[in-house]
Amino acid sequence: PARQADRLYELAYLFQLCHALVVVVIGLLLPYINRNLRLIGFAALGFVVGMALFSGSLYWLALHGPGSLGRLSLLTPVGGTSLLIGWVALVVLGLRENFARK
Repeated sequence: PARQADRLYELAYLFQLCHALVVVVIGLLLPYINRNLRLIGFAALGFVVGMALFSGSLYWLALHGPGSLGRLSLLTPVGGTSLLIGWVALVVLGLRENFARK
């Protein structure tokens, strides 16, 4: 059980760290993006909500054990989906910016 908790904690930490860096990069790129500000905001929101729900629920499970979330265990896949939505929004933003330059 302790080993599983350590793995959950490490997974939550890695996902939070990576996606926090993405949010920082988004913030640094804002001055260079003239169009699609709503889309980049949507992507950042997806990452922030995803980090809170996905990593937060994994931290909870690591600290309190499997099954401790009860019905709230659905927060984990909802958070993961939110992270994916953030990535899709970034890809769409990249494609729009690329086609706008041509």
